[in-house]
Amino acid sequence: MSAIGAKYKWENGKILHASRLWKAPSKRRIPRILIEDRAKEVGLKVSLYEPWMVFEETDLTSGLIPTQDAIELEFYLNRYWLLPEKFNRQDTYEWLKKDGNILLLWSVDNKYFVRKYDS
Repeated sequence: MSAIGAKYKWENGKILHASRLWKAPSKRRIPRILIEDRAKEVGLKVSLYEPWMVFEETDLTSGLIPTQDAIELEFYLNRYWLLPEKFNRQDTYEWLKKDGNILLLWSVDNKYFVRKYDS
């Protein structure tokens, strides 16, 4: 399901978001549609398969995922949750480009977190 010119696409149970929008550090905000609310219930895998940023549900309950060793997301302009500019001392977008690098995104008590996803 997608529309002409849409930034989102739904495919095989995954939500795809145009990755070109994620290249600039100021544009690394978590999509509100479908993603923000779902992250309050379950952890989401965030991966990059150009030209798409891919969001996929896991079986992990958000409230049970430990927040130690996680990075709390910045709440930018009291409107948007931003992925960190750097992850493992690299630009987050460049880090996600590498095969096997996946972030786990989840929310606890109205705070959002990410860490490396370990399968």
